[in-house]
This record gives sequence, C-alpha cells and structure tokens, in this order.
Amino acid sequence: MKLLIQVSLLVSLVTSSSFSQQAPWRRSPGLGSNPIVALDIYKKNPDTLYAIGNNTIRSTDRGEHWDTVYWYNTDVGAIRIDPNNSRVVYLSRFGFTIQGNDVLMSTDGGLHWRLLFLGYSYPVAVIEVDPEDSKTVYAGRGGPEKIYRTSNQGEHWDTLDAPVGASFLVSVAIAQTNDSIIYAGYSNGIFKSTDKGASWTRLSLGFPMQTGPALAVDSRNSEIVYAAIYTNDTTQQGGYTNPPMAV
Repeated sequence: MKLLIQVSLLVSLVTSSSFSQQAPWRRSPGLGSNPIVALDIYKKNPDTLYAIGNNTIRSTDRGEHWDTVYWYNTDVGAIRIDPNNSRVVYLSRFGFTIQGNDVLMSTDGGLHWRLLFLGYSYPVAVIEVDPEDSKTVYAGRGGPEKIYRTSNQGEHWDTLDAPVGASFLVSVAIAQTNDSIIYAGYSNGIFKSTDKGASWTRLSLGFPMQTGPALAVDSRNSEIVYAAIYTNDTTQQGGYTNPPMAV
C-alpha cells in the first residue's frame, strides 16, 4: 500500500537581521496544485533548488519560478544534489513494482536520468551524498533494513550490514565535519556508525519509539544529532537531541 504524504504548498521563511518582528512565510509561486514530497537546496548556491511530486521540478531563482525537468508522478521519494555540482542530482521514486523504489542519477540538471538500480520489497526513499567525497552516495533500496553505498557515483554498489536488531530503514544522516560518522534511523531505533557503516551502535532514547525518526546532524559538532520521532509515551514532551543540550 502506498503511503500518501502530500505537502500542497511550498513556502519559504526569510529571516530578518532584526528580531523585533516575526519572520513571515511566503508561498513559492508557480507550483499550482503540485504536491511536493521531497526538496533539496544546492548549498554552494542557494538560488538552485530541486523538488519532486507530480514531477521533478527545478528553480534557479530561490523558488520564484520552476521548470519541469522530469515527468514522473510519485508520492514517496527523496532527492539530493551533489554538493559540488548542481547538475548532478540523485532521485528515489516509487519503482516499477508498487512495493519498491528505484534510484536514478542525472548529470545534466534533471533533463536525462540513468537508472542506478531497481528497488524491491517496500519503498525506502533514502539518499544521502557524502559531504567530503561527493562520489560516495548512500541509498535505501528496500529490503528493507539494508543501506547501499557507492564510491563511484553509482557504477558499483556495496551492501552495508544492517545494525543488529534494526527494522525498516527510515533515514540516514552524515556528519558534515567527519564523514566516517553516520546516523541511521530505523522504525525501531537510532543507530550510529563511526566507520562509514562497517559497524553500528544503538543509541538509547530512554523511552519507546513508535515510528522511525527524521535525522539531522549539527554541521559544527558531529556528536549532536536531532531526531524527529513519534512516541505514545505521555510522559515525554517536546523535542530531543543527543546529547541533551542545555537551554
């Protein structure tokens, strides 16, 4: 069964140098009713963005205008831009089988795509590009626990051993300051690797987790990771980081 997650509006938040007023959100024009399920921004030039939904779209003016670069409808997907080349883009989408996701790569800004591999056995829309070596890419392929890694932009893929006890891959996050450190979110826990996925350690939340986390690593400190999770433990409130941060 497809899990339909639609964000009907793409909005942007522009902060002011003055904090006296609340920063407004503004709808990005030109999208119509196109549902957006994944979005990425080119870090070297934030004018360039890619998004996927009813099709794959690209903006080169911070979302003021959008061009359709690839026609493919998906409601489960992921998209990542090479940190050193805005024309190299990776895309995960629902595959030829309804229970799998395919991973594709474009080297011309989304006009043409090369199929890197066919997914199978449940969609796992996960793609992350190594911040230090952009030829190295991590992807989910279904399975659904395994993580796949290429060190040559998809020519060959290695299969990483899943963490012991892990069930269903949800997210991967790589530390910006040390690409040997990888965090992987599964439906039943969060795991950390300090050797590029060769081995894993489970991180304890201290309370039960009902759904897998979205993860983000502090760009200046690889030991601080943020996890967005769902739990039915009513004693827990608010958000959590590892390690706990004083406010």
